[in-house]
Amino acid sequence: MIQNGQHPRLAFTLFEVSISLALVSFGVISVLMMLPIGIQAQQMARYQIIASAKALELVEAYNATHNGNPAIDIEANAPWNVNLNGKNLHPDLESRVASYRYGMFPLPSDITKRLESDGDEIQRVLAEGGQLYYSQPLATTGFQENGFAPSTPPNEAQRLVMAIVGYPQNNALLHLPEKAWPYYAAYPSPPMHVVHRQNTDADNCDLRPITNQFPLPTGDIRWRAMLWEDISLGAQGNGLRQVYNAYWAYFTTDLTIPLGTGTLATNARLYAEALIAWCESQGLPLACYHGTSLLTDFPTSVNRHLQVVAARIMGHVAPIMLANSIPSAGTVTFDLTTVSRMHENAVFLGNQFAARYPYDWGAPRSLQRAIMMDTPLIEYDLLSPTRNGTIFGTTKQAAQWRPVTPHPVINAGVSMTYPKVGTPAFWSSLWSPSANSTLTAPFESAERCRQIVFWAVDWQAYEDFETAPSAPIDAGRYAKYAPRPSASFAELCGGAKWMDHHMFGYRNPEKMITFNGDMTNVSTGTATPPGKSSNPGVHGPDDFGGQTNDQGLGSAEMSRFIGRWGADRNANQTLDRGQVPRSTRMRAVTVARFNYYDLRVPAVIR
Repeated sequence: MIQNGQHPRLAFTLFEVSISLALVSFGVISVLMMLPIGIQAQQMARYQIIASAKALELVEAYNATHNGNPAIDIEANAPWNVNLNGKNLHPDLESRVASYRYGMFPLPSDITKRLESDGDEIQRVLAEGGQLYYSQPLATTGFQENGFAPSTPPNEAQRLVMAIVGYPQNNALLHLPEKAWPYYAAYPSPPMHVVHRQNTDADNCDLRPITNQFPLPTGDIRWRAMLWEDISLGAQGNGLRQVYNAYWAYFTTDLTIPLGTGTLATNARLYAEALIAWCESQGLPLACYHGTSLLTDFPTSVNRHLQVVAARIMGHVAPIMLANSIPSAGTVTFDLTTVSRMHENAVFLGNQFAARYPYDWGAPRSLQRAIMMDTPLIEYDLLSPTRNGTIFGTTKQAAQWRPVTPHPVINAGVSMTYPKVGTPAFWSSLWSPSANSTLTAPFESAERCRQIVFWAVDWQAYEDFETAPSAPIDAGRYAKYAPRPSASFAELCGGAKWMDHHMFGYRNPEKMITFNGDMTNVSTGTATPPGKSSNPGVHGPDDFGGQTNDQGLGSAEMSRFIGRWGADRNANQTLDRGQVPRSTRMRAVTVARFNYYDLRVPAVIR
């Protein structure tokens, strides 16, 4: 319809169409721009969930996993001759958990140097002596060669790298190398003795040669039975050798070994009389060995350790006298009542001594109540001059801080393995002032707090993510024997067996996936199944529980030990190479931070 001679508008103008297209384009572009942000947020949320699960896994392993390494030598004549207190055995999370079983492996240094992060935090951690870690291919429940197959699915947790931020503390010693106290004995029991290989540290300390009584291992020299309490107590132990001789005569007659010369009853009486004579020579109170009453405390504060020794041995003598119907010996009566009291007093004094006098080492701790608190709190004194010496079998100089305790150690005695180590002059030169001990000092919560920091980065895209050498390994991870007569340093290093099930804190953390040979000319995609061969494409040790091909001081053995040729880090049993060249730097994005309590003592919390 035409009104007033004008036609109506039937369409948009070009200007209006342009504006509309611009608005639609802006909206579409805005939505498209939001997609990567949404995907990134979703991915970050996923990484945070994985990081949370991994942090819980690591802390649980840190708190609850086994911390014993029973296949190693723990005593020596100097601390640098055993690895007992090396960094690998410290109660720090990165020391305990960076193992082939417990959750994280050190990332190769060649790769960590290429990573950037907010505030350059990763490089600061590395510059301060820390390491960057990646998640092991499998769960933390254990990692053996047969624990994965070629069909192992991709592990998203391996895209995360982590570091422990915050300085570790000066930790308590696992044991004192010169004497791995506490020593244990059953209560009651006879005098303590140890079978020793004859060596310069045990000469003139032997009780009797036992060559005629027990067969010797092939190729070994003479063995001896050393009465530890006799030499450890010094002058106070004089007479215990006669006690032990009488005990030995009684039991060897009973076992038809031709050492005892009298009847069982005669030798039992000699055993009791020798012990009573020793107690009287030391002026010990009658109450600690007579059994006339049940004790509620030490009869006297003088020589408590000797009272414990006397009560323990008398508790062993008493039922023997009763079994042989011997009513008395010397001034001691043996009937059902007194024998029962002697047993109870032996157990009571042993427990009291261990609980109340942890720094009196004059009597062994009770085997029936072995607890964590038996181990004294010893740390190295970082404020005093070091001890110096040479590593056994070499001319290499060594040094170690002196140990320090909250209270002075009394009746320190001698070492079981090296009984010449432990003279009064030795102990007086070993310790630092107790005032420098900090293990029992008050502390703020922040002093015991460290952080696990996670970053996300696609480090497996590098062309050398599997062929890069393993991260540097602390020398303490290489187990070796303690000094032995006429043994060379190479023999000490090459003779110890790598026992996987008894050595949790030793060896290369990547040892189950390390390559055994140079992979430079091996084609990408080549199968690398686990096995017992030294072929380049095969990883893993030669023999579970025995001699392995990463043991010894040869070039090939040490190359395998340090992971020189890389490792199958995604555990797919195939040699992989990424597409990103080594020269490229990657940005690691911070994912999460978790605070945790840092232990100072080698304890298992759960």
